[in-house]
Amino acid sequence: MNPPPEAIEYPYWDGKMIAESPLHGDAIMYALLTLRGWFADHGPAQVGTNMFLYYLEGDSTKRFTPDLFVVRGLEEMPGPCFKLWEVGRPPTFVLEMASAWTEQPDRSEEQALCASMGVDEYWRFHPTRVLSGAGQSGVRLEGGVLQGSVYEPLDRGQDGSIRSNVLGLDVRVDELPEMGHMLRFRDPGTGQDLLSLRDLELAKCDVAQRQREAERAHRAEVAARRDAALEVARLRAQIARLESGRGKVVSGSESG
Repeated sequence: MNPPPEAIEYPYWDGKMIAESPLHGDAIMYALLTLRGWFADHGPAQVGTNMFLYYLEGDSTKRFTPDLFVVRGLEEMPGPCFKLWEVGRPPTFVLEMASAWTEQPDRSEEQALCASMGVDEYWRFHPTRVLSGAGQSGVRLEGGVLQGSVYEPLDRGQDGSIRSNVLGLDVRVDELPEMGHMLRFRDPGTGQDLLSLRDLELAKCDVAQRQREAERAHRAEVAARRDAALEVARLRAQIARLESGRGKVVSGSESG
């Protein structure tokens, strides 16, 4: 006899590392933080990463772990794992960070699984080399939209960017100094890139530098005012002594 559904445990972690390399981890975190910031003003939507997604109630082996996913229209993220029958809708966007270990499963089994679940867009990105089996050779990023039971490639712009209708953003690969190839998200309405992790770090450093400079300027101003006050007090004391001495001389002359 099968156990009742409520008695089945659905683990939320298997102890495995979440990223193959620091570049994979950076790409995941950049996408996670950037898209969460974007959907704070363009939601409702929830953005998750490396969360077990169970798609068949009663069978805890029927799961996969998307590197990053977006669920449009969802007000609150379930936790600590995603149970499709409880959430009531699949992710609308899935992004996999391809690696030597996962590239083939991502492109075949997981892609087919996402299609069967009704995931609107399925994307792959490889931060360290070109994608294997991509629809276009020599690319690190590809995105597909669900058409029937398969994903058809989304069109590329002249700059190589791909428009995601789910995200409402253009996505491209950018080579950043000392960081390699990274994803960039662009608001098509303004033509401006959303901030990357490196941008945020540089901005924080710039703010910290300006704060230090402002503090130094404030200390210098306080010291200058203090020195000026001391100089005024010294001059006043000197004037007082001179006037006092002059008074004594005049008094002595009158008495003589």
